[in-house]
Amino acid sequence: KTTQTPLVFYARALSTMADPSIPTKAEIDAAFSPALYGMMIGLSLYGIALAQVAYYYRKFPMDANYWKILTGSLLVLDSLHIFSLAAGIHDWFLIERLSFRYPT
Repeated sequence: KTTQTPLVFYARALSTMADPSIPTKAEIDAAFSPALYGMMIGLSLYGIALAQVAYYYRKFPMDANYWKILTGSLLVLDSLHIFSLAAGIHDWFLIERLSFRYPT
């Protein structure tokens, strides 16, 4: 008779347990697919916003500083938003999907 270490016994017990509060990998993937579609649309809109800001700064150089600062600030906020969304998508689809931490 072979004896099992407590860690192996615990891992087998967890793998056979059906806990409905823990989402499956398919459920997690389904939850992240809207974020992926949102990122695709968001990147397109971000490119349009970059073009509009470049056009504004070239076409209206004599506008008040208030409008220039506001436009630049909104572009920085949009950049932070799109970069954080891309980082989250990158972490999920390229890093977390390769690990075995999530239940199957």
